Amino acid sequence: MYSHDGLRDSLTNLAAPTLFYEALRRELSRVSRSGDQLSLVRFLLAPDQLADERPAAQIDDREVLKFSEILAQLSREEELCARMGELEFVSVLHGPSLVAQSFILRISDAWADNEENMYLASSHVTALLGEESLALLNRLDSEHLSQQNHK
Repeated sequence: MYSHDGLRDSLTNLAAPTLFYEALRRELSRVSRSGDQLSLVRFLLAPDQLADERPAAQIDDREVLKFSEILAQLSREEELCARMGELEFVSVLHGPSLVAQSFILRISDAWADNEENMYLASSHVTALLGEESLALLNRLDSEHLSQQNHK
């Protein structure tokens, strides 16, 4: 699933978890020193409305590739996008919650315009001053996923 160096997802060329965790740690250190804000956005593709399960044979790589292309095209160069699981993606954004909400809207609008049959759900959190990466990721995982579009 990952490139030979473990830094990129071999299907999507987005960051792999190894690169994501290291970049997140560095960014949290940077914003702690600068006082800037950092937000994380989690996207989950689901075959049914907010469903998490579908037999692996039914998951089409074409859907994953299409979403990763949208994510890469609509992200700024300084934003890191990673594929964290088969149908899960996380982006690191510089800015407050409003920036994350705007990003989610751009991605969900683009996803709604394509012909794929997967639903898109998302959640986001903004890092607290001095927060460690594990605590931030735990908060992101515990955030309620909101359905972004209706197929």
